[in-house]
Amino acid sequence: MNDPTAAGARDYASRQAIQASQYARPYHWDEARRVEAVRYARTTSLLADLATEALDRSRGRITVADVGCGDGRGTWLLVEELSRRAMDVRAVGVDVCADAVRWARERVGPLDAHARCRFVHGEAVDVLRELPDDGAPRVVVLREVMEHLEEETFALLARVIVAAPEPTALLVTVPSVNSPVSAKHLRHYSAESLTRQLESAGMAVERLTGFGFRPRSLYGPLITAKAILNGVPLLWRTMNATWREVRPAWAITLAARASRSR
Repeated sequence: MNDPTAAGARDYASRQAIQASQYARPYHWDEARRVEAVRYARTTSLLADLATEALDRSRGRITVADVGCGDGRGTWLLVEELSRRAMDVRAVGVDVCADAVRWARERVGPLDAHARCRFVHGEAVDVLRELPDDGAPRVVVLREVMEHLEEETFALLARVIVAAPEPTALLVTVPSVNSPVSAKHLRHYSAESLTRQLESAGMAVERLTGFGFRPRSLYGPLITAKAILNGVPLLWRTMNATWREVRPAWAITLAARASRSR
């Protein structure tokens, strides 16, 4: 008889291996991937908008926990963007992949003159529980992370957020159902399924939007166009107009802000 628990463990190990293999190099820092670099930067700006709407900046320092930080570029870009908005930000990035954390430290370290970022190899639940109870407003970021997590794992993470002594804004981005599910992902999301998972974990969705234009019917042509433009100097800039907020039904990515239910 097949053991579904063992099969699930094998699937998890396979997904983790695929994800870890990507960090043989710090691929988010590869400027040759021009279209992806623009997308990443603009997603960061959207996350900063979501955070800004939720935060009381009069309270001073803001703590950002970037769960699944990877090679640290997203953490750094978000800290830079919030700092430009006159926020006093300190961030901790956490990832279960040791190579990703090593790249994060190596790449962000020389840029971070004010020591605003630190990176930890470990489990997010443990890191969140150890954040100082200093009264600082908190932001927890899951950028392209939920699609990798079992629902039970996310529910445990959400319980830690809900139980935090300070109100915490949860910011998430996930791939939409307009893209096929890749081998390293468990699922992609519609607006309804994302809302349902957040609410079932005790979170209230305050804002949900789409980002990046790619209706399901245009998946193939737009992927082909991106591949061509990514390798042609200057032409890739014509893709910039697609990296904007759109209706969730048309989006490549869904972005949401949630907080604990009242």
